[in-house]
Amino acid sequence: MTNELKPQECAKSMLEIFRSRNVAAGESLMMSDVYIAFFSKGRSGADYDAAIQYAESQDWIKDEGEVLRLLIHVPVGNQIRT
Repeated sequence: MTNELKPQECAKSMLEIFRSRNVAAGESLMMSDVYIAFFSKGRSGADYDAAIQYAESQDWIKDEGEVLRLLIHVPVGNQIRT
């Protein structure tokens, strides 16, 4: 059983995937790659959905169908202002 996180925590976990792959603002990752990396951290489907929704609502990412575009710079330590 997974522990569901708050949407903000889920989104920050997703941003860490972008940072770990050195994705810059304006660049994209294949949604399937993000999906696999997110679930490999032991996250749930509900966590994934919450991450996408929260990150989009904050203009951190944009869901472009098969890719997720990073819209912000993700600093080391993932200190994103909310």
